[in-house]
Amino acid sequence: MHRIGFVVFPRFQLMGFAAVTAFEMANLELGESAYEIDLLSETGGEVKSSAGFRVLTSAFDDTVYDTVMFGAGTAIEPMTPGLMEFARRSLQTSRRGPVPALSSLLKPVCSMDVARRHIGSSPASSRRDSRR
Repeated sequence: MHRIGFVVFPRFQLMGFAAVTAFEMANLELGESAYEIDLLSETGGEVKSSAGFRVLTSAFDDTVYDTVMFGAGTAIEPMTPGLMEFARRSLQTSRRGPVPALSSLLKPVCSMDVARRHIGSSPASSRRDSRR
């Protein structure tokens, strides 16, 4: 079984949940639970979405995930130290992650330091390289 960690934070956008549908449909097509999805947040418990309703999450722990996905928000907010540490650890332990879920906005969920490690370059250098 593949373990998927989906991280949310206060005021996350619901659109990110669309990414989870791919794993849901794969499980249905396979007729078994090939993908187990854990909804995560720094402290666990209820987390309020940008739409106003709350979802129940598990707190970050030492679980190793095959893939870690991060939801996005409507505004760029500072990351907490706990969220930053989880993102850094996920880079080292997960097979595919952390990745943003249906969003090109990596900044709300990872610092540029983590983003550079994930994609291998800074956004500025990527733009320069694409002009050549």
